[in-house]
Amino acid sequence: MENMTVDYNITLEQMITAGKYEWTNDNITDKLFPLSGTGRMTFQPKLFQFNRDISSEDAIREMEKDGFRPAKIEELLTYSAILPEEQRNYPTVALGSVAELDGRRRVPCLIRSASERNLYLFWWNHDWSGYFRFLGVRK
Repeated sequence: MENMTVDYNITLEQMITAGKYEWTNDNITDKLFPLSGTGRMTFQPKLFQFNRDISSEDAIREMEKDGFRPAKIEELLTYSAILPEEQRNYPTVALGSVAELDGRRRVPCLIRSASERNLYLFWWNHDWSGYFRFLGVRK
């Protein structure tokens, strides 16, 4: 997969708008998911699929073995804006951005619902089925 560039000169809300999602979880805000960079930063993305049920912790360990870290929300949104049709094929998770909501940790995920592209939050303490993909970023 080719390198991509996050533009930190725009807000999280503008990143979400650029993704043109049909639905977005209202809890995905800059308060719960603050951006962590400035200017423009290039990253090398990679999708990981483990073809088995896997915990968030184990998915991160597997990515790290390959020299990657879990993507943050800004990298997930950049990926989705550049390759919008990818999320119609399978759900994609960013384990690098975790927010606590109602006492539970949540992570952003791109999913498809019917023909719509949606930006959801899923529980961190979730055994992900082999159908999910995880966006990683080269360290």
